[in-house]
Amino acid sequence: MLQFFRTPRPAALFATVAIAIALWAQSLISAMSITTAPTTHGEATMPLYALTLRLLESETSIWSILLSLALTITMGFYMLAINTRHIIIKQRSSYVPLMLVLIASALATAQRLNPAVLAALTLLRAFDHLLSIYPSNKPLDAIFRAGLNIGVATLFYAPAAAFALLLPIALLSMRPFFVREWIAAIIGLLLPTGIHALVLFLTDHPVADAWNRLIVGLNTHSSTAYPNLHTQIAMGVGLGLPTAVALLFTLRRAPMLKINVKKALSTNIWMLLICIACFAIVPNASFEMLYIIALPLALPLANLFVHIRSAFWGNLLLAFLLIGAAASQLLPLMLHPLAQGQP
Repeated sequence: MLQFFRTPRPAALFATVAIAIALWAQSLISAMSITTAPTTHGEATMPLYALTLRLLESETSIWSILLSLALTITMGFYMLAINTRHIIIKQRSSYVPLMLVLIASALATAQRLNPAVLAALTLLRAFDHLLSIYPSNKPLDAIFRAGLNIGVATLFYAPAAAFALLLPIALLSMRPFFVREWIAAIIGLLLPTGIHALVLFLTDHPVADAWNRLIVGLNTHSSTAYPNLHTQIAMGVGLGLPTAVALLFTLRRAPMLKINVKKALSTNIWMLLICIACFAIVPNASFEMLYIIALPLALPLANLFVHIRSAFWGNLLLAFLLIGAAASQLLPLMLHPLAQGQP
């Protein structure tokens, strides 16, 4: 099993898609068998997500869940393209999309249309652009696009505003100080909100609503249900243990890496730290953040499975991941009162 995913062969990539569909099967079947009511979150909903909801009507309709699944798979293959372009992990591997899909799909209650899955794709694009600024003689376009994508992500999901911190972190790490580059980053970051404010002005709405909606979006508690204790334990052991090993393995190998790879992994780690801080501090950040946390975790996990020497330990950790992801889907069904024959 360990060797099967070590190359981007078509069979391994097809298996990744099949695993994603299997993990989402419960949500897909539920969406087809249950009539869903339109979803509204009022003023807590960020404008681009509100527009998406208006088009799809419900977060749990079959079309919404299919869109979320398609975005998850797309992000996996996009991360593979990022690794191919920037050569963060030397060996091209199917582990990159597999790891992203496993982490993002780990929780059944988050398998619906939600603002985090839409923001995750634009944050991944921002990450791609940030990796392009070193080494580059003309980084302004990439810096502007990175800020722009973070700004767009914020209009989907308020906690994504925290990833604005990635801009100064990446600029300080990868570039000498140039005022025009910092201005490009700030303009890109603020442009989506500026356009939103302009639309509010043109439609006779208070311009301050652009700022007020962000504040409300940050402070309103998430609608994503917390998993039960058994599911949290399964996720903590099945997903958390391999993740901890992967991060330690990556940090241990860091001194031997090329400087551009070090800078890319440094940005990746900072992105993970921002994710953890958001989850811990921001009221509106809950388990839907798995879609975003999967982005900085995919590369360290893939790096572990590509370079691990022991087939036994590699297969064991991979089994932990697969079983942990599967258990988080099955445990809520097994522990449901109806499944236990209780009234």
